[in-house]
Amino acid sequence: GDAGGWASVVNTPSRQAAVDNSNSNEEKKARRLKRLQEEEEALAQADIWIAIAEQTKNDAAVNENTGASDAADWAIARSLNALVQAQDSGQLQDSSQRSGTRPTKSPKQGDKEGEV
Repeated sequence: GDAGGWASVVNTPSRQAAVDNSNSNEEKKARRLKRLQEEEEALAQADIWIAIAEQTKNDAAVNENTGASDAADWAIARSLNALVQAQDSGQLQDSSQRSGTRPTKSPKQGDKEGEV
């Protein structure tokens, strides 16, 4: 019985070393896997930020064009509102009513004035 006991005592350190090695190998694999996952996440985040930057750049180009268009639309709407208000308040008459009362000058009259 002593020999079996001695053999198990002698073998125990080598068995423990093998278990330690497998644990450290597993730990190394786990650390390596974790680093790879972190790297993949960082690359995915970089891809997201690149996409955001591209979209922002595209939106800025579109906004430059739409900004001018929006300004023109605003100015037109403002002028139209002013015209409608003037017409409603009687300050503006229909163009058909005004055309007959508009003073006109023929080119011959202008020439005569210039000849003095």
